[in-house]
Amino acid sequence: MVVSERPGGLGAAASDASVGAGALAPEDDVARELAAHGLLAPGTVVRITAPGKYFGRQVTVTKSARTRYHVRGGAERLTVPFAYVEPVGRG
Repeated sequence: MVVSERPGGLGAAASDASVGAGALAPEDDVARELAAHGLLAPGTVVRITAPGKYFGRQVTVTKSARTRYHVRGGAERLTVPFAYVEPVGRG
């Protein structure tokens, strides 16, 4: 799995391992399903769950492409597959 970097960011992370995101509250299951299908709106804060350099980083969705979210975390611009983001819980 590769987390691609957009121009202007730092290095890219790559790994073929999968990571379990842990248990979420039942109300978060709906949010996770939306994320997995590319249905999160721009401005949504998400956590990257892909293993590697960006694991656990909280970033903001800037747009949704065909199979990936374009996200921004400070000056970094990344693209992340839908399956490797989870919405950050409220609270």
